[in-house]
Amino acid sequence: MFDPASPFVTTSGSEGLPPGAESMNAVAYKRLRQAVVQLDLKPGHRVTEAELADRYGLGRASVRTALIRLSVVGLVEAQARHGWLVATVTGALVGEIVAARRALEPSLTEVRLSEGLTGKVETLVAMNRALSGQRGQALATARINDRQILALLASRLDRFHCRWLAEVWDHTDRVVNHFHATTHPWQPPDRDGLVHAIVAGDANAVRCEVEAAIAAFEAWVTRAVLRAPVSLSLPAPRVPRPTEARGTQVRQVRASQEAGR
Repeated sequence: MFDPASPFVTTSGSEGLPPGAESMNAVAYKRLRQAVVQLDLKPGHRVTEAELADRYGLGRASVRTALIRLSVVGLVEAQARHGWLVATVTGALVGEIVAARRALEPSLTEVRLSEGLTGKVETLVAMNRALSGQRGQALATARINDRQILALLASRLDRFHCRWLAEVWDHTDRVVNHFHATTHPWQPPDRDGLVHAIVAGDANAVRCEVEAAIAAFEAWVTRAVLRAPVSLSLPAPRVPRPTEARGTQVRQVRASQEAGR
């Protein structure tokens, strides 16, 4: 997931706030979004606003606002009288992510990098080249670096494409995290060709690099789905309250009595 604390990313205030200042709603949204993407909140699990407020030290109103925003981008779903459901990971979702990336990522052909930004991106690419093929913390660092590269490139696009790309890349990261332990670990693609194509202004080469990276992800996640159970993520079973259990027993007895008449 995109790391706003990276030294390679310059952040500015949003929603009219000065740089470095954030509203409680923005803090809650970032914290819960990261929790969903990083699987601290696991796919298919039900959560309540009170539980999340206590767990992450947030206000109930901020949590509610954050969950509504997360539902808009498809990371959680409202469950009437049962709180919120963290979105499940399914084959259909994977297909939607791949289709969305194929529709959105060609916009990187419009990126124009300044000299300073080019240096930052090339530094991250070189770092990932040195980490290529490694596992453990090195692989985790490579994945963070790769997301930083993409974020820096997307920052040169209009606000809509930048936001849409961030959303689809968050969904991609969540899927990778979900399947990471069930198949060969996901290795970020080499972005050297993509960056060189962008710097050279070669739109066709950018499209080829984008499509190759998406195809590699699709092949990897397809293997992961085929190795997973039919149900890729299930909600935790709901335990009925004692009063509900007694009510169920009463209905079963009455049904048995009716059948015996």
